[in-house]
Amino acid sequence: MKYPDIAISTGITGELEAQYICFIAKNITLKRYSGGNYYVLPHPDNGNQRAVFFPNLPYSKNFWRVINFCASDSLSHSFPKEATGEVRELLSKYKKNTYQKECLKIAEDWKKIENKFFNDIDKFLNFKMALSKIEKINILILLLLELWGRLILPE
Repeated sequence: MKYPDIAISTGITGELEAQYICFIAKNITLKRYSGGNYYVLPHPDNGNQRAVFFPNLPYSKNFWRVINFCASDSLSHSFPKEATGEVRELLSKYKKNTYQKECLKIAEDWKKIENKFFNDIDKFLNFKMALSKIEKINILILLLLELWGRLILPE
């Protein structure tokens, strides 16, 4: 049985963080969060399952224009480079992730148990049909508290 390819990203380049922030921004412009009774907050709120963390960065009017007119509203498609480039530039002004080693260790540890995990899932839950339809799973390790700390404590 062929299992899905698992790609674990730790935001080394900042591209996936930028794509994720653009995704949240697009959903804000589409009013999906307010329509779903979610709160969009500038800080993580781990105690509230209906809270969405959107970093309080000084986004330009052009960023919002690009996001508003962007056809993509999914993480499966890339957002315009004009928007993601601005987010990467804004994030680069803050302290780098001090947990990079830990994130890389998670990726290494996953590789060690990946086959056993899928074998166990298949054995106990009989997911062969469902798993065969999934080509790839992207896992983005985004340490929200670390990101929040970077936004509060610039170098």
